[in-house]
Amino acid sequence: MQAELDVILCSLIKEYMALPDNYGVDKDGNEIPCIIIKGQNIKLHNTPHLQITVGIINSNIYANNTEFINNGTLEKPDYAESVCMNEQATVQIDVYSANNEARTRYKEVQACLTSYLAQQYQEKYQFRLSQISDATNTTGLDGASYLNRYTIRFNALTWFNKITQISYYDKFSMEAYNEEGKFFESSIQD
Repeated sequence: MQAELDVILCSLIKEYMALPDNYGVDKDGNEIPCIIIKGQNIKLHNTPHLQITVGIINSNIYANNTEFINNGTLEKPDYAESVCMNEQATVQIDVYSANNEARTRYKEVQACLTSYLAQQYQEKYQFRLSQISDATNTTGLDGASYLNRYTIRFNALTWFNKITQISYYDKFSMEAYNEEGKFFESSIQD
């Protein structure tokens, strides 16, 4: 993938639902976010309006592959290792508000995941979203501070690729021993 999944999903939902960048600032000067990545140490619950958090709560690697690449020539090799992993991630999106927006708009998030815009994002960033999601009414989970809260979970398929340079050993020596001592010695030089 070319970017982090939760960052992509925040952008997708914001665009699909026509959400603002933020709701301004509170009396202490803190930004009032509209949609954020979970666990970013940003103050939430400071507006009655709709707020959304996106986070990856679980991931499983279901395939991996290591490949060696020669970026040089046979005479002067320049080797790299490419490790590619395929991942199934469980994504959780929380939609909440102190007014009725969360109750009336949480299905828009689910619709967003199967929209044409979502297809465009998947093609652009090379990932796949499950067409099926579940939503749970978690109102009351935060006590009386928020009237409406819905938790949406679904699966996504992503991939990760890392390429690192590796050392190429073109000079080495070898010795072989048995119970009588050394019986073989060899050196390979460049």
